[in-house]
Amino acid sequence: MILVTGASGRVGRRVAELLAGGEQPLRLMSRRPERAPGYAHVDRYPGDFREPDSLELPFRGVSLALMVSARAPAGEALRLHRNAFAAAARAGVKHLVYLSQLGASASSLDPRAREHHQSEEALRQSGLSYTVVRSASYLDTFLDRFDDQATLHGIEGRGAFVAREDVARGLAACARRRLESRHLFHITGPELLAVHDLPRLFSALTGRALFFCSETASEMRSRLTRAGVGQDDCDQEVGWFEAIAAREQQPVSSDLLRLTGEAPQSLKTYLRHFPHLLKHLPAR
Repeated sequence: MILVTGASGRVGRRVAELLAGGEQPLRLMSRRPERAPGYAHVDRYPGDFREPDSLELPFRGVSLALMVSARAPAGEALRLHRNAFAAAARAGVKHLVYLSQLGASASSLDPRAREHHQSEEALRQSGLSYTVVRSASYLDTFLDRFDDQATLHGIEGRGAFVAREDVARGLAACARRRLESRHLFHITGPELLAVHDLPRLFSALTGRALFFCSETASEMRSRLTRAGVGQDDCDQEVGWFEAIAAREQQPVSSDLLRLTGEAPQSLKTYLRHFPHLLKHLPAR
């Protein structure tokens, strides 16, 4: 039995789609199971990392768990992930695949990358057999960051930004393979992209005029504070851009090719296959 957590989210849902109808039975878990995809012979279970008791049934009888990391307020992710690791260990899960973040380390400039590092350490100490999949930042997250003047504000940097589709394909491939414990994969895009080039690349796909405004970390922090962004969210946004500038979203990896036999998609190919993502861009 394979369990996919976070099955109503964009990555978890796509992993479920890729695994449905496969040789191994599939189970989906979500805080809102009615929003998870529905398939014949696939059970959907309610489960919330915040509520340890809710995890007992979803993990019961599972041989492989694909754990999509939790979206949580600053400082909360480690506790939630520990709850899931403990539930998996109690249930006797044979192997757990944890979706982490490229650049995860104790010294990362990105607060969430530091939390992923802490979660990876907790997983190492859990007694579980595990694989860590570190994903580069998703390409489409930049589409949500254009303001009403069609401008992306950010700190200059380059990263191997990846399509969510490729991360889902990598996780699904992990479910189909016999994995050894303490395996580590890095899932990235096929090339390094400069943050300041992204508006031009998106413009070429849409015909819309899009712009980039380069900022320092202090300028970004001041702008976000003036806009009423809270301290934790401000720290996360600035830290994420600072991490990109510090090359934490590098280098390009060939692990997806090793896992699936297919190279990661370019920005152009990804958005051609998933054009609805471009609707987030401002009309101008």
